[in-house]
Formats: sequence, C-alpha cells, structure tokens
Amino acid sequence: MGSPDAYRSAAFEHQIYDPFLKRSDVPAQMNEAYHFLRWYYFEFSGWREQAEHLAEQDYYAGGGSLADYPGELEILRASLLKRKLYHPPSARSEVKKDCPLAFNIVQLDGKRLYVSNLVPISELAKFSNQRSDYFSARERLENAFKMDRLVSMNVDQLEAPATVTWFDACAYAKYFEDVYQLPVRLLKIAEYLELRSPTSGRVPRGLAGAPDSRSNELLEFFDESSGRNYGAHPPYMNETSFQNLQCRFRNQPELVSNQQGLHFVNSDNFAEWLYENPNGKMAAAVRSKSLVSIYGSDSLNRDLVPASSTGKAKHIKIGFRLCFEADH
Repeated sequence: MGSPDAYRSAAFEHQIYDPFLKRSDVPAQMNEAYHFLRWYYFEFSGWREQAEHLAEQDYYAGGGSLADYPGELEILRASLLKRKLYHPPSARSEVKKDCPLAFNIVQLDGKRLYVSNLVPISELAKFSNQRSDYFSARERLENAFKMDRLVSMNVDQLEAPATVTWFDACAYAKYFEDVYQLPVRLLKIAEYLELRSPTSGRVPRGLAGAPDSRSNELLEFFDESSGRNYGAHPPYMNETSFQNLQCRFRNQPELVSNQQGLHFVNSDNFAEWLYENPNGKMAAAVRSKSLVSIYGSDSLNRDLVPASSTGKAKHIKIGFRLCFEADH
C-alpha cells in the first residue's frame, strides 16, 4: 500500500474537482472515498498496516487480478466492509410519487439496487432551470474551452437521452438527491457490466472487440449557420466552430433490454458515464454496444476519459443513469 500521509493529503483535498465542481455539488454516495478515509484516519482503532496487508490478500483470494485492480483504497474499503469493521452511513430509499425517474429493482452481488434508465434531455433542462448558479459557472468554463458545450449536444427531442460531461452527471445527481431525498450515484463499472452481460457479447470479460463501425449510423453533426450536414464524422476545424456544431441522433436510438427491463442504446457511438473518477479529472465511461472504453480498451478502470468531455471529440455522445442501494 502507499504512504498513509499521501492518502490523507489526497482524501482531504476538498477541491479535488476544482474548477468544475465544489464538494457541495457532489452527492453523498459519490463522496464515499472522502467519508471512508475520514473514518479510517480518525475513527479506525485497528492496526492499519495489517488491515492494508489483509486487503491485498482478500482481493486476490476473491479472484481479483492485476489487470482489473481497482486501486488500494477501494480494496481496503471492500476488505473492511467484508470484515464488518467499516459500516457506511445508511440512507433512506423511499421513492417519492413525484420522482421523474422510474427505478427498476435488481439483485446484484448480494445487494438490492434501484437503477434508472438513461436520464432524458427533459431532466437536464429542468436541472438547468433549477441550478442557474451551476450553469453560470459552467458557461465560464465552456468559454475558456475547459468543458464541452452542452446545448449543441442536446438538440434532440426532450425524451432522448441527455448528453453530458461526468461533472454534469455528478452535479445532476446532487440536485436529484436534494430534491427527491434519494441517495443516488452513478453505476460502478462492475455493476454496469453485470447488468449488461445478458444483452451483449462481452461474456466473459476480456473478449470485447473494437467499437462497432456500424454504429456510425446513429449520429450526425450539423452546422446550423451554414446548413451543412457533416454526417457521423466532421472534418477538423477550430475549437469554437467544433463546439458550435450540433450533434444529434440521425435516427431514434435502437434499444436493447436486460432481464430486469433496463434499456441500453445498442450502438458504439453512444456511451455511459460510470462512477469511477479516482483523481477528480479522468472518469470511467463505457461504449454501450461493445462495452469497451471510449478508446477501445476493455480495461475500463484504467482507460479513463476527461471528465469534462461529452464525447464530442470522439464523435460520440455520453449519457448517464442513476442508481441507489436499498437500506433494507
């Protein structure tokens, strides 16, 4: 394991997502590492060196591999949970009648998980109306070319899946948590892959191929000022012109469903943001058909994407869904 002082410094750096998010923009369930490390350094009464050694043993004894290694802090937390030495705070999980997202109940790895379908553009619009402070700060980042534009990526019908950066997905989850009092977060890599295994060719992991070229039929890039349609892959242009290009669905996305009734876009020109963002700036995302990373690797926890991207630079859209664990 690494230096405890290094962990402590990283864990208690309150502005890990600066300048994109404040800690107050992050939902509680996506602040897990921060809350866990506060407990580990201030409340854990055991021998840390032994706990860290046992965490390594637990990970490999449970079938973990070096290729899928999720990080020292994650395996430490998992080990202390398994040994019932760490108990994360519980949260209510009663869905209000006015909740705009329907959650499907799935049993996953011994836990009861409530999972939504893809968050639609209509919810992104509602979020922008309710959180003008976040979107004003976001616009300044857009103007400085530090974040992809949202408007040009969300010109489709309101029921279509929203396209966002990881930071937007995180901020929306916090807004949703505040309004509907649900402990929501993004799906983790392992959860997503387990949910998808009945609907894809990625069984077992490691057999994933390159992104499917037929997915080029999903999107088109359109220059509203000139009326020119560039199809699936626009030519190189300056950043201002590129960010102003509309990226829209050419056809209604084809969906596939898993056994629990959750829907997924059956195209590699659409991806989903996942929970993992270990250093605050690079996050996990998965192409929705082949289940590889944005760059074509099946090591999703290592082949991370700039969290400030909507996928536009790779000529794709990246959406998201929410989930939460039941407290019973």
